[in-house]
Amino acid sequence: MIPMMVFVTALIRNNGRLDYILPFVIFYSFLKIGAFTVSVFGEVNNPFRLAQFASLTVILGSVLILFQKKMLLMLDLGAFLIGFGLSVFVPMYRTVKAIVSERTGEKYRKEEFFGFILMLIFTAFLFIGSEYSEQLVLSCYLILSVIALFSIRSMVKDPSKLTAPLFKEREYDWKKAMSVRSSYWLCFFLCDCSNKRQTSATSSLF
Repeated sequence: MIPMMVFVTALIRNNGRLDYILPFVIFYSFLKIGAFTVSVFGEVNNPFRLAQFASLTVILGSVLILFQKKMLLMLDLGAFLIGFGLSVFVPMYRTVKAIVSERTGEKYRKEEFFGFILMLIFTAFLFIGSEYSEQLVLSCYLILSVIALFSIRSMVKDPSKLTAPLFKEREYDWKKAMSVRSSYWLCFFLCDCSNKRQTSATSSLF
């Protein structure tokens, strides 16, 4: 929810310019098809490692967005990394939590309640802080992403869980891969048409 509002805020502040529509489309597209993209590579063998990878991807994307004023391309790259990372992180985190809960017998209800309260506080901060500084909001989101990464790592008691292969061996399903790619381009062109442009600039397509 937080990245979504960051992109929407940037879009509104820049009067709906295509340069700021594209990052939103990229983020939303990969947020929806990212987990499907991962399935192209096979059945997940190590959810701990994949959740860690997704967290690192979100962190990298957040860092890149902090430099968007120096280079607008950073906003597009950050949108891709955060969208893709979150799409994978959410289901993998639930898988990891289920594994740990089964092992320990702990339901983590207190932790979930604390997380919900933290989300409410940060959401209120987002509405207030975004009026003054997007960088401040992103910095706090970056801190939360780092906390999530260390939380994942703290769940791992067996070091081999962080080095075991991500996927079970199988051939790539390129038919699925093409479906994912087509879905992404369709989302972009729908956005492009809504902006009343008959053709797209090569740089924007790239």
